Amino acid sequence: MRAFATLCCLLVLAGVLHAEPTGYPGRTATTSLGCGGCHGGSASTRTTVTLEAPKKTLAPGEVGTFTVVVAHATYPGAGVGIAVRTSEAGSTNAGTLAVTSGTGLRVRNGEITHSSTRQISGGSVRFTFTWTAPTTPGTYYIQAIGNAVNGNGRDDASDHWAFMTPQAITVTPSTGVDEEAALPLAVFPNPLRGDASLYLGADISGATRVQLISTAGDVVIDNMLNIERGQLPTSLATLPRGVYAIIASQGSLVRRGRVVIE
Repeated sequence: MRAFATLCCLLVLAGVLHAEPTGYPGRTATTSLGCGGCHGGSASTRTTVTLEAPKKTLAPGEVGTFTVVVAHATYPGAGVGIAVRTSEAGSTNAGTLAVTSGTGLRVRNGEITHSSTRQISGGSVRFTFTWTAPTTPGTYYIQAIGNAVNGNGRDDASDHWAFMTPQAITVTPSTGVDEEAALPLAVFPNPLRGDASLYLGADISGATRVQLISTAGDVVIDNMLNIERGQLPTSLATLPRGVYAIIASQGSLVRRGRVVIE
């Protein structure tokens, strides 16, 4: 009897580990069919897919480590598909994905798929990978899809799959400023409209290095300016509307803030 029970357990485990052993690329975009057709026609709310990201802002060429978590309350195993795209629902790959041997993942057509179904423990399973950011600054999107399987060894409608909401990752050049060490800079008026002068605070005066950086990472101003009573002696009226980081440096004293130009 014990041998029979052991054999049954092994057969069930084999079914968990070999359902969809290689995964499919091209299923991560929310506009795609997802896992529909093989594992049911539509996404299920019983499976959740989330991202753990220690950093969502990287420098060009920087390697970031991320984890996609697939959760299901009762099912024993799950697979995953992961891609990084140039738009939220797009299909153009960006940067370079990589996986560690032995994690049950592989890179296929520039995406990550499972090479073997991973067992769910405590209601979830974690898929960790790295992404090397492209050299072009901008906003990129991590897409993912997770499929929780029932362990019967077949592809059927009782499996539960779901998309992850695409997560934005910003690639921006380093300013050479330690943001944690920089003091806050309160600028006004904020938002800045028309030809109004921008003030950096009455206590800022004299020679000051002023940097203005767009959300795309473009350094639009990087000049030594003579500040009088906090007033920036340069008009920003010609800059495109948007949010900019502004850095004011006087020797070792660095202050950082944000300004909205309307």
